[in-house]
Amino acid sequence: MVNDNELQILMNALRLTVFTVALLWLSHVLRAQGEQYEKYQDKSNYVHGYVILPDGTKRGGMLKVPSLNKLFAYSQVNMVDKAGVKHTHQPRELKGYQLGSRRFVSDGKRFLEVVIDGPVLLCEYKYWQYMTVGPGSAGTSRASSDFYVRWSEEEAFEYVKGRKFKERWGKRLAACPDVQAAVQNEELRYRDMETIIRQYNRCLRPVPEKILEGF
Repeated sequence: MVNDNELQILMNALRLTVFTVALLWLSHVLRAQGEQYEKYQDKSNYVHGYVILPDGTKRGGMLKVPSLNKLFAYSQVNMVDKAGVKHTHQPRELKGYQLGSRRFVSDGKRFLEVVIDGPVLLCEYKYWQYMTVGPGSAGTSRASSDFYVRWSEEEAFEYVKGRKFKERWGKRLAACPDVQAAVQNEELRYRDMETIIRQYNRCLRPVPEKILEGF
């Protein structure tokens, strides 16, 4: 018959065995997850980055580089987290994401790539455009893109139209007369969007001149 001391010893041994088995199992799982994550580090179409949740929390992992010839390339982001688990996020689920040095923000429907940051945010939406020449024609396809602007964090993104650009933007740029005049005089046009926003941001938030001693 087993006495109390022997029973206690057996129970302790059993607990130690269960703990050891659980520890070995956990070690195996973590090692497998680590191997899964490392596998994506070796893939050329995955890059280190992070997604930004609606509350501003960042979650890091390996993010898939969007490809224009893939459907929904800029309508979702694929990520493998550090535990080796795959996730697919829609624009409505995130504020944006960082993919290496490339930054994307969500307008709720699509992901827009940031071209110029500052008081006014200039973004680009890239997509694959299919065109048909005529009835029965196979048609052609090409990479295309549209510009979107967000004038402040409180405002929604505005699609930049090339049509009547001078009339529309001549009013929008009133805060910076020099940039406004350049657009109205057609010195700067739709194709110069990056220059327009860069100059406009510089006007709104001038860079202080550096005072160099000894010159």
